[in-house]
Amino acid sequence: MTINGPKDRLIEALKNKEYRHAFAAAHITNGIAFQIRALREQREWNQERLAKEAEMKQERISVLENPNHSSVNIETLKRLAKAFDVALIVRFVPFIQGLAEWELNLSAKSLEALSFEKELENYIKETTAQSAATDDLTLKERQALGGNVIQHDFGYLRNRKASSKEQAERQGLYTEDPPQPSQGEANEALVR
Repeated sequence: MTINGPKDRLIEALKNKEYRHAFAAAHITNGIAFQIRALREQREWNQERLAKEAEMKQERISVLENPNHSSVNIETLKRLAKAFDVALIVRFVPFIQGLAEWELNLSAKSLEALSFEKELENYIKETTAQSAATDDLTLKERQALGGNVIQHDFGYLRNRKASSKEQAERQGLYTEDPPQPSQGEANEALVR
């Protein structure tokens, strides 16, 4: 194997089982500490604010952010996830396609995660922008998209007034299937 770049060098080093598992352990310790700090700074919080949100002492936050002293359990991570209002995913991954790829693409930005509220706000803005782009379509083009409909990850909304599946269901606007045009709309589209 010809060693060409950082990925090849890392894969070569990972061939040694002891190195491989030490690398994974260091990645966990360093990654968690750095991400806690990155998430805190993304929100412009100090350690005291995070401690309050996570119902911990500031000293514990300081230890969690220090990769040389960090020892963390799943319950602590769940408390931090709740404080940051983000999801926590703990899973096993392969070394090359999982850990090595993550490590090679690591950046301060990749450690950030939006709170649910910010993520939802962005999602609604994107969806509204996408639906606005369909406002200028012809009747035939709109019918090809299912009529006056916005497709969301959770189904289809019959107008832009509903921003969630639950809200759409309450308003009678939600359907799992794309709505079919009425016979009159279909005939009108054929005539054009």
